[in-house]
Amino acid sequence: MQVLAYVLFTLYNAIYLLATVFFLLFANTYLNGLAIPDSFTWKDGQLRDDLSLLAGAHATLLLLEGVVLAYLLFRLNKGFLSNVVRPDQGVRVATWTGAVHALTTSGAIIFLLYAGFK
Repeated sequence: MQVLAYVLFTLYNAIYLLATVFFLLFANTYLNGLAIPDSFTWKDGQLRDDLSLLAGAHATLLLLEGVVLAYLLFRLNKGFLSNVVRPDQGVRVATWTGAVHALTTSGAIIFLLYAGFK
């Protein structure tokens, strides 16, 4: 039974990670622009020479979204693992999984920001 639980754990973590990357791509392309004022991009009807405010706003929103998604995954993993393994071991595995998720999400955010402002 425990082997099946670990297979399920790995499967939903992999799917969650892929969904996170696609959500961040979608959010960066379509949603985050709605939350950022147009004054960060335009000044007197002309494109600003310095788009650092726009890049900073995109980076901040992507980081916040990444942190929220990582926290949700940590809570999900901790709850799932509390039924499968000892509580202290479940927290350790959930923390390691969260670290892997954070590194992968950070890489995706860096890629999205680099590709968007190149």
